[in-house]
Amino acid sequence: MDRYAEYRNRQLVPISAGCGLLTVGYLATASVIAPMFGHVLMHTAAILYGAELPPLTRSVMIPAPRLRLS
Repeated sequence: MDRYAEYRNRQLVPISAGCGLLTVGYLATASVIAPMFGHVLMHTAAILYGAELPPLTRSVMIPAPRLRLS
């Protein structure tokens, strides 16, 4: 079984570059506003252009924990 196969492809290159830019923005300004604004822009682009982040090759479902009320 290949662990984390969805994280071993060329689709991660632009994602890694984007994360690097957010990091440089934070380090250059020492302000959390730069990466927060970039993160909002990234989600906007993902919604507009249909990019799935992270790029998954298969659907991954994690069941929500059940709350016990007692």
